[in-house]
Amino acid sequence: MNQITTLFSKGITLLLALTPCCDAADGMETEPALSLEQQVDAYVQPYLDLSFFNGAVLIARQDEILLRKAYGMADYTQRTPNTTPSQFRMASISKAFTQMTIGKLVRRSSVRWG
Repeated sequence: MNQITTLFSKGITLLLALTPCCDAADGMETEPALSLEQQVDAYVQPYLDLSFFNGAVLIARQDEILLRKAYGMADYTQRTPNTTPSQFRMASISKAFTQMTIGKLVRRSSVRWG
């Protein structure tokens, strides 16, 4: 079964399907599985090549951080690469993300609309 991991960066939601290293149907080993970092790098690289993405990726399961990595440039004029502590302007795209997150918390009865 595929595990779906959501990547959040600069208010953009990307989905990455991670596949296991062997086929459960026949139990036979296939090619060695790529590490999580290699899979994310392969997914993000085309966006970097087209200059469609500069940001950071954080993948966590519960309280465990599985991957924290920065991609692209923080400042092209100064040739400053992004780092995980880099700060980004979120603009209006973050409003929908924030509303969706609060909506999920309301459904779980963790918070109430005020």
